[in-house]
Amino acid sequence: MQLQGSNFVSSSVVNWNNSALTTIFFNAGLLEAWVPTANLAAPGTPTITVTSPAPGGGASNGVSFAVQGFSLGTPSGGSTVTITPGNNAIYTLTLNSVGLSGTASFACSGLPTYASCSFSPNILNLPGNGSATDTLTISTSQTSSVVELRRNNLFLYAGVWAIFLWVKPLARRRTIHRSGSAYKAIWTVIMATVVGSFVACGGCGTSPTTSNQSVIHTVASGSYAVAVTATSGSASTSIPLTLTVN
Repeated sequence: MQLQGSNFVSSSVVNWNNSALTTIFFNAGLLEAWVPTANLAAPGTPTITVTSPAPGGGASNGVSFAVQGFSLGTPSGGSTVTITPGNNAIYTLTLNSVGLSGTASFACSGLPTYASCSFSPNILNLPGNGSATDTLTISTSQTSSVVELRRNNLFLYAGVWAIFLWVKPLARRRTIHRSGSAYKAIWTVIMATVVGSFVACGGCGTSPTTSNQSVIHTVASGSYAVAVTATSGSASTSIPLTLTVN
């Protein structure tokens, strides 16, 4: 970073928010300072000053230096939310922007099983120079539909006919007269069993039947590290959050 001014001396030092930078003196009107990469990692408007020793020295007037970009700040309610299983965890996110326009989208990762996240809004307009808020909701329950397949009892139907084929020869034995009460009783039992079984199994057809049932799953108790990422074009920024389920 180069600074132009006047009355610089060889021992003048460039300051970044009052922190001294490695400074190179060229002449009374030109200085150059090395800015660490860490100073440019987050957007902001640091104040740049030059300090020269006495006599006649002191600190110069400050000049704002804009580091363009955007970042996610710590949620207003804290980065950790504690809930009971099945309830929602809500975080209020703050997106800080310096010198950028356009939109940013959001996503989360590291969610436990049966959890899901949503943002309101999911697309946020970058404020240029300023901040905007977004609401993250993490759901800790999930409803799934279970389809139960039932096939009519063909085995029962076949068993009834097996009984019929076994008992029928008995009715033909000479010991049982066709007009006798025993003969009539056997046939009454056979017909009653066949009809009753046929009705009980719903016709004993070959077509299966299904039934839908809803099952609610909840997140297991524990502490989970969740990452939220905001993306705008090719740039992105992330913030770690903690979800505690008791």
